[in-house]
Amino acid sequence: MANFILRCLCIISSLIVIIQSDGELAVKRDTDILMGLSLEITTVQASGTTKLMAVDFKDGSGLPAGSLEIVLKDSGPTYHLGQCSGFREYFPLVLPSGTQKEWHIEKTGTGDDIRVVVKCNSGIVLNLLLSDTVCDNEDLESPWKSYWEKEIVVFNIPTTDTASTSYTVIAPGITGFQPVDHTSNIALSSGLTLHLASDSTTGSNDKIQALYLDSSDQDAGSLEITLSDPISYRLGECESTSQTLPDLRLTDTALVCSIRRVVSGSDIRVVVSCRGMGVLDVVLSDAVCDDAGLASPWRTYWEREVAAVSIPTQDTASDYYRVTGEDGFIPMVYGEDVSLLNGMTVNVKTKSLLSDEDPSRLTLLYFTGSDESGGSVNIHLTSPPSYYLGQCGTGRQPLTGATPQEYEKVWSIRRTKETGGGVRVQIRCGQYEMLEILLDDTVCAGDTSWRTTWEDTAVEKIQFPTQQDVVFPSYKLTAIHGVNKEVKTGTEVSGSCIVATPSSADSVVWEKEDVDVTAIPSTFYTVEPGVFEGGFYTTNMVVDARDNTADSVYQCVVTGSDLPGDSTQEADVVINVFDVVADDKTVVTNRDQKITCSFSGLSAGAQITWLKPDGSAVTETDTTDYSMDNGLASFSGGSQKAILTVKRVVMETMVSPTTYTCRARSIQYSSTSPDVDTSITLTPITDGGVGFTLVTRDTPLPVLVGMTVHIKTLSKSGSGDVLHLKYLSDKERPAGDFIVLFSDTPSYYLEGCTAAWVPLSGDLPAEAAKTWSIKRSVVNIYNKVVKMEVTCNEVVMLNLTLSDTECGNTAEWTTQWEREAVAVVFPGDDTASNFYQLEEEEPCSLILTPLKYSTLECEMVGDIKTCTLTCDTDNGYYFNNHDTGDSLVQTCDRKTGLWSEQTADNFYAK
Repeated sequence: MANFILRCLCIISSLIVIIQSDGELAVKRDTDILMGLSLEITTVQASGTTKLMAVDFKDGSGLPAGSLEIVLKDSGPTYHLGQCSGFREYFPLVLPSGTQKEWHIEKTGTGDDIRVVVKCNSGIVLNLLLSDTVCDNEDLESPWKSYWEKEIVVFNIPTTDTASTSYTVIAPGITGFQPVDHTSNIALSSGLTLHLASDSTTGSNDKIQALYLDSSDQDAGSLEITLSDPISYRLGECESTSQTLPDLRLTDTALVCSIRRVVSGSDIRVVVSCRGMGVLDVVLSDAVCDDAGLASPWRTYWEREVAAVSIPTQDTASDYYRVTGEDGFIPMVYGEDVSLLNGMTVNVKTKSLLSDEDPSRLTLLYFTGSDESGGSVNIHLTSPPSYYLGQCGTGRQPLTGATPQEYEKVWSIRRTKETGGGVRVQIRCGQYEMLEILLDDTVCAGDTSWRTTWEDTAVEKIQFPTQQDVVFPSYKLTAIHGVNKEVKTGTEVSGSCIVATPSSADSVVWEKEDVDVTAIPSTFYTVEPGVFEGGFYTTNMVVDARDNTADSVYQCVVTGSDLPGDSTQEADVVINVFDVVADDKTVVTNRDQKITCSFSGLSAGAQITWLKPDGSAVTETDTTDYSMDNGLASFSGGSQKAILTVKRVVMETMVSPTTYTCRARSIQYSSTSPDVDTSITLTPITDGGVGFTLVTRDTPLPVLVGMTVHIKTLSKSGSGDVLHLKYLSDKERPAGDFIVLFSDTPSYYLEGCTAAWVPLSGDLPAEAAKTWSIKRSVVNIYNKVVKMEVTCNEVVMLNLTLSDTECGNTAEWTTQWEREAVAVVFPGDDTASNFYQLEEEEPCSLILTPLKYSTLECEMVGDIKTCTLTCDTDNGYYFNNHDTGDSLVQTCDRKTGLWSEQTADNFYAK
């Protein structure tokens, strides 16, 4: 083979759990294994370890045909191409984050166009054209091209590999195929589909044989396909001669044939599709089964209940096999009509990565009974996925909502012609709502004739057009549709199921964890009578608010003799819950105010609409009055914080309590979930109390040394508000900043001192109304003694003497804090401070500033304060030629607040 595909699943975590599906086989090291057409390898690398994944490729003679090594390590994987490069290389692009990665490695081309492409989680991380420059290993016995041009027939996982745990040999782009074992039977019950892969071609005369067996290994019929020219088939224990399949012709590409044996009453039907094209659909009868040489009538064989199938040694074509259909999905047959009632869901299972490089595509065509078009749905598996609606003119649009990253996905597509007019199109991927849209002239603006196709037609069937390029597609039709919702926790909610059916259902059972809700001993659940109208049967179950406190999955089981398909069908109904917290606020009106809605438990975030007091919505154009942040950019772990900023121009007009509304709707289930409204009332205040003044931002306020600043706030822990007090010296130079962040753990920051936020030393009072008292004292500037004292509602929050140790063992903090503060400012980023008051110290409380190498001691006797300055060193330069132990005395009269004479030689430094 000139091309091969290798897929590797790499799981990196501290705890590894490996679950092998039926298609996975335990790794056999140093063993040659048929390469087939592609390969999957699962590797495991625990955090903190280094593991090697290694694969050697060989040609049909067992000689080297290239190799690949990937070193898995925390610092980043490296790769090495054996028989090519001489060194390991880091991948040129950053690999996706996350603990699970799927590697897709492809070699294409021959001659001068041999290329190795590596994708990780569907994104290309390496696209390398092999050349003499790239393949620089000078120690090779032969040129690199003599290895990499070979057809790869087998692979070998060497003993040096420490990462690989399991593998699956598969056909090109088809997951889960295993090599055919002619000595063992394959379990196969009624309704399952057998898929056989082969690389044989027309004219080879190779045979595909499937021998059906019952539980006692008795003959239960067989099918043989001979790859002659033309290709022929024969039903064993039925037909006497072979019949031709004129529409099937094979060249050099791989063949996958899907064989279904369907029993319905007395009818026995054999259906075969190859490469997605139906090539055989026959109902066995006496006329068809004309083999007169049978030991018993053909029904003796074919009516036996199938338990297994054997691929005998006479089968020379089949290389790999797979069995599907356990979940009701059947292989997609292209160009074949499939009956469909209005409102039925088409579920399509795909095995494709999401990629913008040559993305896979899924197309579904709707038709009337007279083969007129009823529109089409086209899904492109890009990253993120996109869609367009044929005969509507939407153009390609992104699908919204979270998309499962699993390789195997189930897409559910529902087209419903509404009773009241209009056509609704819904797309899900697994449980994720991707699209719900009601077609109208605005949606279908690109095609004015959309009504003729979509609305004026009665769809009766679907068709999958020509070969789709999704990997191994299969489908299942369901008449039942569960309506998923996401609502506020602790509220009453109604779960619904809608069934497309020509008549009413016979019975309905609602279950939770496989238990009938009506049998649960409580009044939490009420199943309402079902309603049949316009071809739809709807059943509702009401969940009491007391039980709607956690994400839940209910099962709706509907039975009816007229249901399309199975007479009993069930659907999951997901009801997820989230919580929202928003507090009323008392606010000042001279600045912008922020309103916050905090959500938790959301599946994929919420759409946010803010309503003004008059009920109208705040729009993106209301930039003069408002600004909005819906919080989706920072959505994480189910949490979202939506913020509405009411600007000063609006606040200044507020004279009484004013209510805004935060309206949220689930993004995960946007079309079926209700709006959740949360009201927030702003109560304006203009009076801060006796002696307090309304804070004005960015305006310097003169202060004296040792003055206390009292600040009133209304912020709570977790609000994210900020109290910011900036000190200024002369010429408005910075003299330090004190900042409080109202986080979940309220913390402070001293600009120029602390390197990070530090938790306050006291417990912040819970009440919203707080009065802060903040005092900055310069005790001894030469010995770097600066003190910050902070209380909140008389609870000590901080009592800190700044020092080299407290400020990170650096003297740089003195650059700001050594300056004498002559003013304070509330900067624009202060969102907490509402009112302030400046309190001067009592007379004689001003702490004098001594010279360097001196000690200051003060005492109060009656109304006289006496301060003594003592020389600590024999240094005349610093103490006016005084000796150690000499002292100077100053006094202050408390009645007048005046100090005795102060000179440059004693208490104050020049």
